[in-house]
Amino acid sequence: MKNKKRSSISRIVIELDKCTVCRSCELACSYHFKKEFNPNKSQIKILFDPKTAVLRITQENGCDLCKDEKSPLCVRYCVSGALKTERAE
Repeated sequence: MKNKKRSSISRIVIELDKCTVCRSCELACSYHFKKEFNPNKSQIKILFDPKTAVLRITQENGCDLCKDEKSPLCVRYCVSGALKTERAE
């Protein structure tokens, strides 16, 4: 019963107007999965193109939404509050 609520989380979404591209979400994720603070080893990627000012988020196939945690660590450590979870219907 511990993870009953967690099983309804379907994905992570980004509020583009709040994201500062600080990459703390990537650091939290890489530490969770690889025990290294290395954005290149993160399952979540924040991609920003400075030429077009386009910002987007991608999740790699290995992302399990931190199923053994109270909430996904990328969301928990997003200092600007840009990352949120959406629940399955």
